[in-house]
Amino acid sequence: GYTQVLLFSVVLLSATRYPLSRALGITTLVSILQFFSILASNNHSLQVTNLSSAIVAMFALTYGVNQLSQGERKMTAIASENAHLYRAVLLRNTELATIYGLSQTATLDTDPDRLLESGLELILSSMPLLGGQAFRYDAETDSLDLLFVRQAHLTQGLAAEASLAEAWRAVRSRTLVISYSRTAEDEPTARVSAPIVVQGRPMGVLQGVIVGAEAKQEDLPSSQSLSVACQELGTWVEKSMLRIAAQRSLVL
Repeated sequence: GYTQVLLFSVVLLSATRYPLSRALGITTLVSILQFFSILASNNHSLQVTNLSSAIVAMFALTYGVNQLSQGERKMTAIASENAHLYRAVLLRNTELATIYGLSQTATLDTDPDRLLESGLELILSSMPLLGGQAFRYDAETDSLDLLFVRQAHLTQGLAAEASLAEAWRAVRSRTLVISYSRTAEDEPTARVSAPIVVQGRPMGVLQGVIVGAEAKQEDLPSSQSLSVACQELGTWVEKSMLRIAAQRSLVL
């Protein structure tokens, strides 16, 4: 009895864990072992009926459980894909709403410096980031000036440790800079530094903090949206500077 339970447990485990062909192969091996074990233990009378029924039951169990397991895995994969698509749609909607808010801000404020600061605040408050900070880059003095910090408890020590260096890297390279670390509670954290580039020159850097499951991914969807929003802000700042230059030319 214990041997039967053990054999059926092996069959059930293989049917759940492996593909159908491999599970059937394991079941065949178990059936052969069972046949020879019964034959070796009882040379006088071999109960063919009980043995055949047990073997048929093992194969039926393997096939049925494997089909159910594969169906469950497919449903799990579909649910995961749907959740991923849902998050992607929400992120795209947030990205579009942020870009629309930047366009509204640009129509209300034509000063490039004020537009830069208000646009950075809008991006940081609209995008799915738990906190962050923004810097203005002064090309004449080659310095980074801290504009504001949001959710300071999430960004404690960033400027003192690595975030200032990451901001400089984003300014020098004019590309997105991402660093991975962990919080005091051992939660994965990603820091994203996105430069604001106007006419090929950096004007500022926005740093956002991502904490949780998304921070484990190598390709952060939020970082791509943050980069798109910062590029859009750079475009509006450039338009504002061109508008002011055109007005000055008209006055002259």
